[in-house]
Amino acid sequence: MKTNKLTQKNGMSQFVLGLLVTSVLMTLGCSKSTNNSQSVGSNVTVPGSGTGGTPDTPGTDNTDNGGTSTITGSVVTFTMKDLATFKDYVGPGRVLNNPSTVKLKMDVRDVGGGKFGGGISISYYDNGIFREGVFTAGSDKNAYHKDLRDNDKMQAEYNYWFNYSGTSVFSGYFQDSQGAIVVVISPDNTGVNPGDGQGTSGTYAGHVYYKNFKDQGMSTTMAPNSMRACWFTYLGPLDCRSTVVTTKCGLYPGPETGYKFLGSFKGLNLQKAFNM
Repeated sequence: MKTNKLTQKNGMSQFVLGLLVTSVLMTLGCSKSTNNSQSVGSNVTVPGSGTGGTPDTPGTDNTDNGGTSTITGSVVTFTMKDLATFKDYVGPGRVLNNPSTVKLKMDVRDVGGGKFGGGISISYYDNGIFREGVFTAGSDKNAYHKDLRDNDKMQAEYNYWFNYSGTSVFSGYFQDSQGAIVVVISPDNTGVNPGDGQGTSGTYAGHVYYKNFKDQGMSTTMAPNSMRACWFTYLGPLDCRSTVVTTKCGLYPGPETGYKFLGSFKGLNLQKAFNM
């Protein structure tokens, strides 16, 4: 009987320790002295907005060489960091040989208050087979539940343009059943090194970071919370929050929260991508 009590006590201690570690990790990433974020959301002018851009017709496949994509919007070539990282992103459940024609599509829209919901896809060909991962952020509000936080918040609460060091930039969360990505869109000349080693051109570019739920301990039988997106999850392997992305105190999520740099893109058509 004493052994059972000791086991229960140890189990509770481990749970509390895990909760404390998670809380500490969420406080890392930005300090007040490095917070260059200013106004947010609907108070920021989106670059290129109001120029008459027309959203793509649903089903239009923009130049991704015949693959049947479920996402429209703007399509750009995606430059992966390296093959090893891309294999880690794809996961052990699918053999990756020689991916080619890697593309990113972005199709989001203002769902209220300058918050952008919609979808982003990363597609590629491998041995002639078209593959696509689709990540989404909802367009509605969180459903009410008496035992959950963030009732009635926008599902795309943290996806918006904001002023960083005097420049309009965007960051946001998107997820699928296997993990989450953070997309950051900023001018190449922000002076912040995203870790990709690519040069600057003074134009808008994007950087993608990923976090696989399995790397955080998700079992094969576990499913994402149908009531809340992972950025509203506060504990466990389905927690994909980053202080940097949530508070906009910086641009890029740090490795302390499990995110890894996947790759980058240039030439995104902001009018098509953001349906302006």
